[in-house]
Formats: sequence, structure tokens, C-alpha cells
Amino acid sequence: MSERDEIKKDKTSGLTKICPYCSTHLIVNATECSYCKKKVGPVNRQGIAEKPTDWKAYTACFICWGALFAYFWMLGWSKPMTQFFKKFAVETWIIIVRFSYAIWSLFVNTWDRIAEILNKLIQ
Repeated sequence: MSERDEIKKDKTSGLTKICPYCSTHLIVNATECSYCKKKVGPVNRQGIAEKPTDWKAYTACFICWGALFAYFWMLGWSKPMTQFFKKFAVETWIIIVRFSYAIWSLFVNTWDRIAEILNKLIQ
């Protein structure tokens, strides 16, 4: 590599960053991708913007784990409720799974993102 290429690389290396979702080049101080409209964080060493923390997904995860813990507590760890919940354990489990899926589908769009990536790869 010549000196000219190295100088050119040094001048442009700090001016842009790459969106981690769609690989679009963005200006360094951009907080949202101009193409996919997703939030992006600061640039890392490789020039790729970091993904911001998805607090909604973490909250949904903790709520689901709490619901599962509450289910098991009522099923067997709480003596007065044991007989009632053993009788209706399957129905209760189905309700908790449906509720967890509803929370997950509201906050986490993982499957949509996987479908987007596969569509881009196919095209």
C-alpha cells in the first residue's frame, strides 16, 4: 500500500460509520440510520455502529421469567393453592405461554429481522 492510500484512509476513517443492521454508511454523529430507520450507537474500532441496548426486550424477558416463577410457586411451593393449580395446570401453562408470546411479539422483532436478512440474501 502506498503512502497516498494510507493518508486517504486516515482522513476518511473517522468521518463515517456503518449501520449494524443494513450496512449503510452514515455520518459519525448519526443516531438513526437513514435507510432502515433503526437507532444506532457510537462507532467502534472497526467503523461499525454499535447496537443500542434493547431495554424493552430485557424487560419482557424479566416479566416472562417472573410469570414462570409465579406459576411454579403457585403450582407446588404454595401449600393452600397446590390442589387448585394441580387441577388446572395445563390451562394455566397455556395462558402463561400465550401471555409470554404476546409480550415477546410486542417488543422483540427478531423473526422480522431474520426474514429481512433472508430476503436480502435471496435477492
